[in-house]
Amino acid sequence: PTTYTIETSDVTLAPATRTGYTFDGWYDAETGGKLVESIPKDSTGDMVLYARWTANTNTVYKVEHYQQDVSGEGYTLSGTDDLSGSTEAIATASAKEYAGFTENMAHADRVASGTIAPDGSLVLRLYYDSDTFDVTYDSNGGSPVAASAGVRYGSTISAPGVPSKTGYTFGGWFKEAGLTNAWSFEIDVVTSATTLHAKWTVNSYTITFDSNGGSEVESITQDYGTAVTAPTAPTKTGYTFSGWSPAIPETMPAENMTLTAQWTVVEYSITYDLDDGTNDAANPTTYTIETSDVTLAPATRIGYTFVGWYDAEIGGNLVESIPKGSAGDMALYARWTANSYTVTLDAQEGA
Repeated sequence: PTTYTIETSDVTLAPATRTGYTFDGWYDAETGGKLVESIPKDSTGDMVLYARWTANTNTVYKVEHYQQDVSGEGYTLSGTDDLSGSTEAIATASAKEYAGFTENMAHADRVASGTIAPDGSLVLRLYYDSDTFDVTYDSNGGSPVAASAGVRYGSTISAPGVPSKTGYTFGGWFKEAGLTNAWSFEIDVVTSATTLHAKWTVNSYTITFDSNGGSEVESITQDYGTAVTAPTAPTKTGYTFSGWSPAIPETMPAENMTLTAQWTVVEYSITYDLDDGTNDAANPTTYTIETSDVTLAPATRIGYTFVGWYDAEIGGNLVESIPKGSAGDMALYARWTANSYTVTLDAQEGA
C-alpha cells in the first residue's frame, strides 16, 4: 500500500521486482536500518521504505565472433557464445582460435568488453581477419609465372596465364612435385603457403624427306629432344647423294621439318679402242647423265674404212650416239674394213 491508517489491519509487504536483481527486502533506511517485513495494525506515522537488491549472477550476455569473408570487405558471423555473469559486472570477451584467422583487435566494430546489462542485452563482438598466403608456381622448365600474392585463407584462386615450354604441351597445375593430384581452381582452396607444379606432355614432330628425284625415304616421327637417326641414303641414277638440306638435326626439333636431298652429278668416262686408228677430236672422253645427246664422230685409219663404234670388241651393239640420260662408264671399240685397191700395169709397149 501507499497509505494506511491506525485502523488498517496488519499488512505483509510484498517484494518488489527489478530486472537482473534479486529482492533482499524493505528497509527503513537507505543504508543500514532495519528490515521491514510488515506494517502491524495500530502503527502510526508516515513511512519511507527502501528496497534493497542483490545483483543476479546468471544474467545472460553474448559474445559474437565474426570472420572475414574470403573476398570483399565484409565479415560473417561464425559463432556465438551464450554466457552469463553478475548484473552490472564488466564482461570481457575471450578470443577463439580459428585455423587460418587472426583476431583483428583494431576493427572499428570490435566490442571486447562491456557492462552486463540487467536485461541480458549486452553483446560483445570480436573480429578475425583471414591469414594470407602466397601461391607460387613452379613451371618445371617452362616460362616464368607470377605468384598469386596475399591470398586469403580458404579462398580459391584464379588460374594464372598458361606457361610455355619448347617442345611440350602444358598439362595443368599439380599440388606436388610428383604430379599426382591436379589443382582445381574451381574447388581447391588455399590454406597455407602453396607451390603448384606445372605438368608437361612432350610433343611429337615429323621430319619429311624430299628425295628430289631419288628413291623414296620414309618420314620420321618421334618425341621432341630424342636422338634422330639418319635414314638410309636415297639413290638416284647418275648422281651421288651429298646430304640433306637443311642437315638432319641430332635431336628432334620442336617443329615439323622437310629436308631435301642434295645430289652431285656423276661424271662417266668413255674409252676408245681405236685399233690403230685415230679418234675424232669431237668425240668426248667424259659425260654425265645431264649431257645432251652426243652423236659420235667416226675415227680414221689409213687403209681402212670405219664401220662404226661397238660396245664390245667382238659382237656387241653398234653405238652411234650417247643419248641424254645415259649412265655408266663406256668402252667403245672401233671396227674397220680393210680397203681394196687396184694396181694397173703400164708395159710401155712391152709385152
